[in-house]
Amino acid sequence: EGKSERKQQRLMDEAGFEYQKSLDQINYTFNPSLDPEKIRELRTLRFMDAGENILIIGPPGVGKTMIATGIGMEACHAGKKVLFTNANDLMDRLTESMQNGTLKMTFQELQKIPLLIIDELSYLKMDKEKESLFFQVVRQRYEKSSLIITTNLPLGRWDEIFTGKIAAAAILDRLVHHCHVLSI
Repeated sequence: EGKSERKQQRLMDEAGFEYQKSLDQINYTFNPSLDPEKIRELRTLRFMDAGENILIIGPPGVGKTMIATGIGMEACHAGKKVLFTNANDLMDRLTESMQNGTLKMTFQELQKIPLLIIDELSYLKMDKEKESLFFQVVRQRYEKSSLIITTNLPLGRWDEIFTGKIAAAAILDRLVHHCHVLSI
């Protein structure tokens, strides 16, 4: 039991959560658009076993990051490795890896993580290079491991993040094919 608890704590420390918030702390009366049944289903982590994704869409302050963190913490408690990262930080890391010639190694590291949480995707405007790197992350995880992405932008406006509608459609195609969408 002690070994299991230490592993869970190590996974939580390595995940990089900005703060630790449990799904039990969600106040459903604060935001009635949240579906408690859907949150309970995602808490089971069956979406990870199926290699599915979660998109959490809504304006600032509605609890997108809290839900993503809570699901990530559940995964850590289940003994699964998680990486929580801000979209800007992820793209900076990938760009730096490309410039250093270590991109392949960085992608291999990311592939070993069963749950990758990318927070605040909507605060990023990508050029062709970053867009290609992001597409590779999504493509490599497709039907193999799970992503949780939080964003302020509805799916129809993702061309504002990427270089255009074609790029946004290619990325969304892989993301939403096996996806749970929480629109708050």
